[in-house]
Amino acid sequence: MDLYLQYYILYLLSSEKQDVEKIEKKTRIVLFVIAFLLIGVVYSAMYLNWTNIGADTIDGLQPRYFTPAILCLALAFSNSIIKIDVNNKEKLDTILMCVIYVCVFSTIILGFYA
Repeated sequence: MDLYLQYYILYLLSSEKQDVEKIEKKTRIVLFVIAFLLIGVVYSAMYLNWTNIGADTIDGLQPRYFTPAILCLALAFSNSIIKIDVNNKEKLDTILMCVIYVCVFSTIILGFYA
């Protein structure tokens, strides 16, 4: 469920009608590097601390650990070219939340009852 919450946070950061401050190309590259370093640190920390030797998957890895990386990526992707302009923002929010709930419930049902 944390992953869908992060998608919603990313949507909220990118959908507001506001003037986006110009971010230099060098700063964007630094944000990308920081985001990928954060992802690498999370994977390696969970691999070294929680995973048994020879396991196929990394144990203990949860989407909430990627929140700082998602925020860095949201800043790196922010621009004035791609905007979500809607007349009825409440309707779009309702549709988005319904999609998130369907994804969450299908994950729960398929994960526990399949």
